[in-house]
Amino acid sequence: IAKIAAETRESENAVTDVTPKLEAVKRDRDNFKAREKPEKIADKQLDIDRAAWRMEESRQELAELESMYKKEDFASLTKELVLQRGRKSLEFAQRGLDLAKKAQEQLVSHELAKKELELDQAVQRAEKALQEANAKKDKCAAECKLKAMKAEHHVDEQQRAVDKLKSKDKPKDAPKDTKA
Repeated sequence: IAKIAAETRESENAVTDVTPKLEAVKRDRDNFKAREKPEKIADKQLDIDRAAWRMEESRQELAELESMYKKEDFASLTKELVLQRGRKSLEFAQRGLDLAKKAQEQLVSHELAKKELELDQAVQRAEKALQEANAKKDKCAAECKLKAMKAEHHVDEQQRAVDKLKSKDKPKDAPKDTKA
């Protein structure tokens, strides 16, 4: 009976241990999907928007410089230096925008997708562990009930054997024990 009780406690403890782990993993996954993932995507989108604005500013400045220097015939060296800086600034802004877009694509298609998959798999593992713990608990309960029934049956058989032996030991003609 002590072994049965120990097995029962062990299976119940397994369920008790796994349940909060499953809840924690689900909270992590839900938080990731509801908050962390959208925030990271929004942050990368902000980087893209900033880079796009820097590029637009550079384009506007270059256009302004080109139109301003187009009318001027003097200081051609200064004019070329200023225009070259404007063109480089625009080029760097364009490259920055391209990199920001690639970083967002990498984040969305790989990093966030990978983390989401890992969290989904962690939830699945925790759910499976809980199912297994519940199955073990149910199996243990059934086995314990069966063992208890067998033990009761064995006790009943022993009692019948004792009763049979007692009835054989009693003489047939012995006076009945009557107490009045």
